Amino acid sequence: FWLDAALAVWMVCTSIFIWLSNKRKANQDEIDQLNIRAREAEDRILKLEAIKDYLPSNKEIGEIHNRVDQVGQELMGLKGQMKQINNTVNNINQHLLAEKNR
Repeated sequence: FWLDAALAVWMVCTSIFIWLSNKRKANQDEIDQLNIRAREAEDRILKLEAIKDYLPSNKEIGEIHNRVDQVGQELMGLKGQMKQINNTVNNINQHLLAEKNR
């Protein structure tokens, strides 16, 4: 009887030890995965911090916006001038055709 009881206690202790050992291994694997993800996140942050030094500031973006607006206004002016030139050329063409038909 005592031998059976000792073996049963031994089996229970061994089972508990294996269960705890497996749980510790699983926890260690999760910790390793979290460490990998933390390193990856740190690398991404470092890359973003390096890139941000080359990005324009809000003031520079405002200046670029103003320049683009100026270019747009100049293009609108050129568009108006082109319409005037086109009208003038059409008038000259009509006048020449009218003179030719006389």
